[in-house]
Amino acid sequence: MSKTQDHSSHFLTDIKAAIQDYELVTRVNCYFFDKAGKRVGNRTCYQCNNLCNFIKRFDPSGGCVHDYLGSCRPALEMGTSHVYYCPYGLLNIAVCVLLEDETLYFVSSGPLRLEPAGKGFINRFIETNELLSSHYADIAQLMGGVPLVDEHYLDALGNMLQRSVSAFTTDATKKFWKKQDVLAFLVKSLDKAANESFYPEYRQQVYVMERAIELLSSRHDGSENLKKEALQTILSVLIDSIYEYRSYTEVKSRSAAFFLSLIEIGKKRDMNLEFVFNKNYEAIFQLLEAEDYIILGEVIYAAADRFQNAFLQENSYRINEAILQGMNYIRQNYMNVSLADVAKEVSLAPNYFSDLFKKQTGQSYSDYLNKVRIEFSKQYIRKNVPLAQVAQQVGFADQSYFVKIFKRYEAISPSKWRMLTCK
Repeated sequence: MSKTQDHSSHFLTDIKAAIQDYELVTRVNCYFFDKAGKRVGNRTCYQCNNLCNFIKRFDPSGGCVHDYLGSCRPALEMGTSHVYYCPYGLLNIAVCVLLEDETLYFVSSGPLRLEPAGKGFINRFIETNELLSSHYADIAQLMGGVPLVDEHYLDALGNMLQRSVSAFTTDATKKFWKKQDVLAFLVKSLDKAANESFYPEYRQQVYVMERAIELLSSRHDGSENLKKEALQTILSVLIDSIYEYRSYTEVKSRSAAFFLSLIEIGKKRDMNLEFVFNKNYEAIFQLLEAEDYIILGEVIYAAADRFQNAFLQENSYRINEAILQGMNYIRQNYMNVSLADVAKEVSLAPNYFSDLFKKQTGQSYSDYLNKVRIEFSKQYIRKNVPLAQVAQQVGFADQSYFVKIFKRYEAISPSKWRMLTCK
């Protein structure tokens, strides 16, 4: 283990201890995870509230868990604690943890509620997920374990959570915001350089390049090698056009416009721009200060190579997002949905989506769809709806096929399941 890794490990241990102290004092659960959404630490760092554990049984898509990441990012952007609502309408508090090596983590604390758990509140909660409709009593009881707070105490909890981790992140956060200021300054400098020689046709080429890369990033139906070759071609065509029969002033102007485009794409895709442009954005400084073609070319080609690597690495996270989006679409359209429908929703080829789904979830598309349909069928079975009608309601071709699939996953027939659970 390197000195930097050892230092970061030490900080993580201290942060996890601080989180546990916060939980002990406030009686509010915390979840500690990295920027990819992966949980960090032992179970004491992400004990779920009993209500959350109960909901997980009826939420196979894991909507709550995957909601953390997007909702926590504003905490980094604002530099303070951030209060957000989970998909079920409960409050959570998020803070960012930025270590000296600029590894980013988030802490989310909750759930909390601002209003009593009355009938109206619980009904709104249940409406979020139809599978909870027959569990009013369970939800009402478990809701008692969700702390009721007022706005003043909510603010106090946010401040307390922020202070709990700030001792480990203050210097790193200051450096982060300093770098954001530096990047903003460099973007202005690049924009000025790009406008020293204004050529509309090149701006159009840059725009076409951005659109081509966006299109490439939105599709996953192909091998990584093919994607790498396509990205290389897009970047090479644009770089070649920088040097084609140009004066040095125009070459530098076009190079600045090229860098501005890489920054814009990188921001949209949440790339590590310091990786693309070297530590402290050294490559941007080098481009702005370059006085000959050779140095300019070295800087541009090196940045393009690093951009390509960052793009392809980040694309793996997009695959996970596509799978989650597909799972959510299945849950919303389970009565009448096909593999082609889901694949179209996430902009993937059907066969490729099917392979990805199996690889990422450990189950086939059809298995997942059947499980969702079986789960939804139970609410109708509890209401004594005839099995032929249940089969139709949840998307099965007929009653016999529904019974066959139900027995495959539950090991008993729907009729016997009704007898055992509806006594």
